[in-house]
Amino acid sequence: MADTNLSHINSSCWQFLAADKDEAKRIQRETDSLFADYSFYPEVDWSKYGYFPPDGHLVIGAWRHPDTIAFVFLLDNRYMQESGAYSQFLIYAIGLEDEISSIDKKIAKTKKGLRKEVFKAAQTLGAASRLDQMTPNRSIGMFTGVLTFVTALINAFSYYLRTLPPPKLFSESLDKVYLILLSLIHFLSLGLLIIVTVICALFLFKYAFVLLKKL
Repeated sequence: MADTNLSHINSSCWQFLAADKDEAKRIQRETDSLFADYSFYPEVDWSKYGYFPPDGHLVIGAWRHPDTIAFVFLLDNRYMQESGAYSQFLIYAIGLEDEISSIDKKIAKTKKGLRKEVFKAAQTLGAASRLDQMTPNRSIGMFTGVLTFVTALINAFSYYLRTLPPPKLFSESLDKVYLILLSLIHFLSLGLLIIVTVICALFLFKYAFVLLKKL
């Protein structure tokens, strides 16, 4: 079988980088799934079919096409580690050009899917980190509590003044000063109430936005 259509035999190699142990396992699972329609190609059959993996690599998995000439090896590329990578894998395939081309398309699609998973995982971690950062610390909690208490106190005092009849003062000037002070208290209470409401609304909106991105 090794010498059948040798002029049309081609080989190719693809690299996969794993950032951590979980991603390394995911790459191995995806590779196994990618060649689910192939037969396993144990080492005892290598001499029989005449196709071998390249030297210097640990063979993690091997497959052969049951109906045509195509042999695939999943290799641990431990001797060519790149900075920052937990581990590297090589998929080495040898066989008829058409099948190698088909494998290339499948691997490109698999790589795209793996990149999406990594990006989604990074988004989830980022959202979780932002949630942790949004957890109020003690000083922020005290400031919010004091602001809310002062707002409630001023609003209660403003409401109490509105229920009182206007005092009888000795001059019109004092009456005007009283009305101005009363108006300032009313505006201050209203302004603080609006500020507290806006702060709470913004915080809740941001918290809900982060939660939605995490889903």
